[in-house]
Amino acid sequence: MTAVTTQMINALRGHMTEYGWIAPQGPSHMARLAELIEDPLAVSEPVRAICRLLLDNLAMLDRQIAVLDKETARRAREDEVARRLMTIPGIEPITATAITPQQGSIFHADSQTTMRSAPNRRWSLNVLSDAFACRRRLRMPSEVDDLKRKCLALVADMSLSGVRVVRKLDGLLAADGRER
Repeated sequence: MTAVTTQMINALRGHMTEYGWIAPQGPSHMARLAELIEDPLAVSEPVRAICRLLLDNLAMLDRQIAVLDKETARRAREDEVARRLMTIPGIEPITATAITPQQGSIFHADSQTTMRSAPNRRWSLNVLSDAFACRRRLRMPSEVDDLKRKCLALVADMSLSGVRVVRKLDGLLAADGRER
């Protein structure tokens, strides 16, 4: 939805630029453009109608994003693992719920019976990447036991090499008494 919002903002900025009104990038400048759109001397009525449509769609997207943010925050509050993850600086509800394995999302129906009889038989590796406001990347590979739906390891760092991920997986195998 963020990409759609950005496209609409840029479309609005583009329309207004054609009439000599240049606005900086970003959603924080939309209030000034909205004021200009309502000024009868700034743009003609057909352009005003198109721009109002774009502004209405932006408002609708903002409301939908707010609803989704509330739902994500609710899910994060209800999940113990997500709550613990959010104690880490920089981990917000969206990131915490993305890391936390959701019930039923890992299994395939045909493999459930096999998996129930063999814990630690199959693990999943998921790598989540996120960015801070300062544009620094945060990468977090998580290893999950598919049967137990338990996160076996979670490594968070600004830069993770493949060697480090393999070392972590080897450590998990060694702790489980297995070899690669």
